[in-house]
Amino acid sequence: MRLLALLVLIAACGEPETEAPPREPDPLAGWEHGPDGLRYKVIHPGKPGTHPSPGQYARVHFTGTLPNGRVFEDTRKRGQSFEFMVGAGQMIVGWDVGIPLMTVGSRYRFFVPWKIGYGVQGSKGVPGKTDLTYDIELLDLRDGVKIPPFPDAVPERQRNTPSGLVYEVA
Repeated sequence: MRLLALLVLIAACGEPETEAPPREPDPLAGWEHGPDGLRYKVIHPGKPGTHPSPGQYARVHFTGTLPNGRVFEDTRKRGQSFEFMVGAGQMIVGWDVGIPLMTVGSRYRFFVPWKIGYGVQGSKGVPGKTDLTYDIELLDLRDGVKIPPFPDAVPERQRNTPSGLVYEVA
């Protein structure tokens, strides 16, 4: 009987509860969610109604920072702004999806996951698979080329190559 009572007592006690380790605070808490995993924070709003469109040239000042805090590019320190065509693939995908969120005169901070940054290969000064933070100020826009919207897919006209590429025959 004593043995049975002891076994019941041991079973009732069970394993001691272990406390979950404290969670690190999310450094991106309060940041907005953008397309493709982009996160952003509005530092300074700009002029309403002046969002960049694909094909326009955007002139910006920016600072690019690695996760360890090292700055890998800073146009302000160079004293020279940077211009590129929006949506033309001249920049990383993170910029092509992030810059159109901005307006002229605005300043945003972007968190760019490596998959929409420099990818697996990296770039000069940026190792592969590295998330990046950019502080970008949209200085102005100028007209470029009108990029028409991509047409909707027509499954009946699609063909597949052995490598998996899908294309349409017009």
